[in-house]
Amino acid sequence: MSRRATTFRDDILASRGWFAALIVVYHLWAVPNGGPVGIDLFFVISGYLITRQLVDERARTGRISLVAFVARRIRRIAPVAVLVIVVTVLAAALLWYLPRAIVVAGDGLSAMALVANWHFIAEQHSYLEPSGTPSPLEHTWSLSVEEQFYLVWPVLVVLATLAVRTGDRRKVVARVVVLAVIALALTAAYSAWRTATAPDAAYFDTIARSWEFIPGIIAGALSVTIDRIDVRVRTLIGSLGFVLLAVSAFVLDPTTGFPWPGAVPSVLGATLFVAFGVHGTWALRVLTIRPAMYLGKISYPLYLWHFPIAIMLPLAFGRGVPVLVAAVLLSVLLADLTSRWLETPVLRSRWLRSWMTGEHRPLRVAGAVVRRPSRHVVRAALAGVTLVVVVGAVGAVADRGQVRATAAVASAVGQVRAPAVHPWSDAEELERAVDAAVTADRWPGDLQPGLDRAFTTTISAHFDEVSGCRFWAGTDPAELRPCDDGPETADRTLLLIGDSTAAAWAPGVADAFVPEGWRVRTLSFSACSPFSVPKPVTRDEEPSGDGGGASNACDAARAAQLALAAEDAPDLVVLSTGGETWTELAAMVAHDDRERFRQDWSDAVRERVTEYEQFAERVVVLGPAPNGPHTADCAVRTAGPERCETTLPQAEVDASCAVGAVECVDVTRWFCDADRTCPAFIGDTLVRADRSHLTERMARSLSGVLREALSR
Repeated sequence: MSRRATTFRDDILASRGWFAALIVVYHLWAVPNGGPVGIDLFFVISGYLITRQLVDERARTGRISLVAFVARRIRRIAPVAVLVIVVTVLAAALLWYLPRAIVVAGDGLSAMALVANWHFIAEQHSYLEPSGTPSPLEHTWSLSVEEQFYLVWPVLVVLATLAVRTGDRRKVVARVVVLAVIALALTAAYSAWRTATAPDAAYFDTIARSWEFIPGIIAGALSVTIDRIDVRVRTLIGSLGFVLLAVSAFVLDPTTGFPWPGAVPSVLGATLFVAFGVHGTWALRVLTIRPAMYLGKISYPLYLWHFPIAIMLPLAFGRGVPVLVAAVLLSVLLADLTSRWLETPVLRSRWLRSWMTGEHRPLRVAGAVVRRPSRHVVRAALAGVTLVVVVGAVGAVADRGQVRATAAVASAVGQVRAPAVHPWSDAEELERAVDAAVTADRWPGDLQPGLDRAFTTTISAHFDEVSGCRFWAGTDPAELRPCDDGPETADRTLLLIGDSTAAAWAPGVADAFVPEGWRVRTLSFSACSPFSVPKPVTRDEEPSGDGGGASNACDAARAAQLALAAEDAPDLVVLSTGGETWTELAAMVAHDDRERFRQDWSDAVRERVTEYEQFAERVVVLGPAPNGPHTADCAVRTAGPERCETTLPQAEVDASCAVGAVECVDVTRWFCDADRTCPAFIGDTLVRADRSHLTERMARSLSGVLREALSR
């Protein structure tokens, strides 16, 4: 049977199975390196099949029913997606504590609204290099991209073929191909720019991804012409395309130059394979083996189910081989059941087709058929809109709770009531508490803040962007204001300077010195270390930026901090920077360059200390508190606190205060045991509010040891 006689192709179905399996393996075992290129194949197949359908409909009937097209997309996409999203949100509420469960609910809302990709861009997610546990719904970005694309493409096809007579397939094809070529040029150019300037965002960006559909679109429009080519030639070209696609999965590095030009080989291979196919040969028999055909039939629900399972099952029960194998089996089982009992019945339901499109006389507008929706559709749409508005409002309020505290935090720093804290009396008592926390097999019953309240707002009010003293580089100098703790008439002044970690340390420093008659002033800039050093590079990179994210903006921030010191002439300056700046950058350098970087770093620290010594009687560098996993991510109801522990490499410990001729306080033992294992709680106090900032309670509990370490 020729391809013109049927839209079903075994080779395409089997390829979906092969690459769905590849994606599952990649998300569980991180192999092969280019596993995500399976998405490129799905985009090409989608463009091919849908455009072929649109061209056939326009050439045959003289019109394209946009409502029928949307109805088909809803039947194909919505039931399975809604089921998986709802189950995932419920499972997240059972697995995680409230802070992360709320985040997943927000992710689910964006996925329901088909804007997940823009949501993840706004949240600054990195799909391929995540900084923490990925969202179990992060994979829905591709679904959002596809549906956003098909909100536009059919309309463009309708407009491009307005004046074409019914039955004139050649003109329909010609106009669609010209339209596609123009769209390809524009979207590829945008993708190249977006990838170069914002690679993490480009990965999710609909426009940056749109060019991947278009080669399949061109192939679909030209399918009748391609069918006239000798089947042996088509099979050869199609087989080469599949090989190119498969090789891309093993040799491409999707973390660099993706989607443009990184996805070009995989999209090219997928296009050749889909356009020319593999026919009636041993290659087709190998390609369409029974497991591949089976996985191809359930590939859509398999893709949706596997990712939340791959994220949540290992978190709940550990990443052992049995758990990972169970994740594969569970994904296939749920996909099979979903396909059998939901996806297939919905696609075959005649009643649903009539229910969604109605049986009214069609209205033809500009070559497109627009049917009046039935009352059922209107009611369902109103119910859906109401649900989205209500859930969206609740989600927005809950999500805002993660970013900013209640009205108390939005007030002035001095008006915020501090939580009741009993500081550690000395370093020895603190170290004993650290050792006990490392060996604990359960979270303390009186943990403060509790895991269901461990939002980022547990950082001090000094950290607040509105009322506090944490600013972004580039802030208008007129808007800069330090936080003031203690009376202006105090005899002595301490100036706390640094990146955002300084704002997190501020409550502890204030509690340590204000009762002793000091005034404590804090000024911090996110992602701007007080020390300026060229960012270390590997042999394959060009030097760029600054170890603290500086550049001109961070240089201006440092100048503002130094100007404050010149104005105040403080008795003591404390310089603070985060672990990412202090130690992780060193690990980025090739081994034989590490010592050179450490020397550059030491020189930068000494230079900055010398500058502050012009205005201050004494300057002390406060070593970084260790980074670790975000408690909201790692803390689950099925496991103990060991999931949230982190172990510092010895090289990082050695580097923390390895700066000669500079007074430095090494705080490693305040947070880690002698084996460099750092717990997520100490005593009854949660250590971190995110990956790198202390909770307010933790900072205040350290006031005693801070006073001891920073006093002469």
